[in-house]
Amino acid sequence: MELPRDDKTRLTLVGKIPFLPTATVADE
Repeated sequence: MELPRDDKTRLTLVGKIPFLPTATVADE
């Protein structure tokens, strides 16, 4: 699953998809 570059959108995805790996979100 490709996450958008927009941090706000990514944070929203995290809230909606709690099973997403933290490492994927924290990847800068």
